[in-house]
Amino acid sequence: FIPQEIIDSEPYRDRIYFDRRLNEVGNIINKNDRTTIRSWFGLQGTAFDGDWDWDLSVGYGTFKQEQRRTNEINLYNLKNALDAEVVDGEIVCRNSVAEADPGCVPINLFGEGSITPEMADYIRYGDSVNIDSKIDQLTITGYIAGDLFEMPAGPVSSAFGFEYRKDTQDVSTNVPQGGVSFNYVPDFKESTSVSEIFGEVAIPLLKDVKGAKSLSAELSVRLGYYDLDQVDLVQSYRTGLIWEPIEGYGIRANWARAQRAPTITEAFSPPRGDFDSFDDICDGTTLTSTDPGHDNCRLVPAIADAIADGSEFEDDNSGYSPNAGNTDLIEETADTITLGITLAPSFLENFRMAVDYYDISIEDAMTSYGNEDIIGYCYNSDFLDFGPENSFCQDVKRDGDGQISEVTQRLYNQDEIRTSGYDIAAEYKLDLADGFGRLKFKVDWTHVTRYEEKTITPEGEVSTEDFVGSLASDVFEDKASASVTWYKDAWRVRWSMKYRGEMLSSKSRYEDFYAPLDEDGNGGIFAEYEAACAADATACVDNPETPYKLFLPSYVRNDVSVSYSTELENDTQLRLFGGINNVFDNNGPFILGGTGNYDSNYGGGKGRFYYLGAEVSF
Repeated sequence: FIPQEIIDSEPYRDRIYFDRRLNEVGNIINKNDRTTIRSWFGLQGTAFDGDWDWDLSVGYGTFKQEQRRTNEINLYNLKNALDAEVVDGEIVCRNSVAEADPGCVPINLFGEGSITPEMADYIRYGDSVNIDSKIDQLTITGYIAGDLFEMPAGPVSSAFGFEYRKDTQDVSTNVPQGGVSFNYVPDFKESTSVSEIFGEVAIPLLKDVKGAKSLSAELSVRLGYYDLDQVDLVQSYRTGLIWEPIEGYGIRANWARAQRAPTITEAFSPPRGDFDSFDDICDGTTLTSTDPGHDNCRLVPAIADAIADGSEFEDDNSGYSPNAGNTDLIEETADTITLGITLAPSFLENFRMAVDYYDISIEDAMTSYGNEDIIGYCYNSDFLDFGPENSFCQDVKRDGDGQISEVTQRLYNQDEIRTSGYDIAAEYKLDLADGFGRLKFKVDWTHVTRYEEKTITPEGEVSTEDFVGSLASDVFEDKASASVTWYKDAWRVRWSMKYRGEMLSSKSRYEDFYAPLDEDGNGGIFAEYEAACAADATACVDNPETPYKLFLPSYVRNDVSVSYSTELENDTQLRLFGGINNVFDNNGPFILGGTGNYDSNYGGGKGRFYYLGAEVSF
């Protein structure tokens, strides 16, 4: 029991949480049946006296998932069961609740086994929760490829073609809105289509001139027309040079522009249930309060009624924050510059290496605003008027008591992203003596030098943040993989390793501790401590501890796999395979904030995983 004066005091008020797992209801069982079908029909041939190849094909694919969830909690019944009172020494559902639901059974959450079978039956959702999803894609594509003409250094090769795609997404469900412990999933059916044309050419510029082996250029373009109202012609271009000054050594440079149209979900999805914490800007509103946004808060009839007697409006929001698509989205645009070298020296046979530098910038990136930003753009904006004409106000819904019942997070083209770094890839093959097969060594390493996100809001540029080494953005400063594979006849054995560098569990938490002092002497906890220590030695301590679980260590995962392939009758092939993922059972660092050891960057907490399978091709 926590004393009431502690519960009511700052900073503990609104920070006391009660965690009760409703084990008596039974484990939630989630069963998925998935079916995937892909089919292609195509014609191939030659044209222009056999000098050009052509290809025409039609493809259709469908994916269907039927999900059945049992033992979900009926949140409506749970709310009724908790609204109880004592009558004649007996705990019963409150009279108003019992009148609306005569079958109401009051529930006692406190103590192991305190939930009786009758209580569990009442709060258990009676039917299974059904979520059926279906995705279809129709593709019609064709191209023709051949040499356009001859140049002194060789022929100019080319390819030209078209493609039509139609994607359809269909979700049907019986999940009641706000009714079960599973997030609300709406019924949803939409489709998009795109018609594209493309072309590319490779131009040999020099060959065996003054010791240089070759110099060539590549050009390509792809144009797509989508049936989305706000999306213009989606354009992608690429141009590059490849120079091989000495045999086995190459230099390459590329510039590319690519545009991405919104997906069906991003453009059309109705609000999908989710919960998040946020503070209501109207908290503390009174008849005379002057805090930001309170003038507009008083224009909300329910809030005006709540404070009419001179009282103060108190925030008691539900935390419900569904995600939704936005039909006003436009295409994203990315520009990429790549510079690289390739090495395959003659003195080291079967060795190859590539080193690349990349710089990528994205404009109009699709992301959503935070809940409190949405609330602020409605009630406290210098550029947007408060009222129904303000789209952000439409996404902040209040109930009859004035409490926020829902803040809808929609996608907007609001971010600019800039990233750069280096990629290194190396491979070496070694033939073993006396017919013992061959070994292949492979290493890939990525080092990110910059990953910045700039947010563009209705009130202008808000901030630019560097996310390198921050778990929130999943951007590791260093990532690497390495493998050793042994091949012999039909056998293949591989040992592989995945490396992730050190990370910050929270960028904002790091700033809270380590932000430097500003001109007023305010900063992070450690900066203020160091200033106090420098001013007064008695404030110093030996070996001050670092913040708990703020710095996440590096991570290494090892996997091993074995496969054997053999020929059967009638051109049928059989492959047997198996292995162990995460051989040393490394679940990665513990992460505060709810993910624990289940962060996907560290394998999702799966631990050591064994598998065995067979594949037949005919």
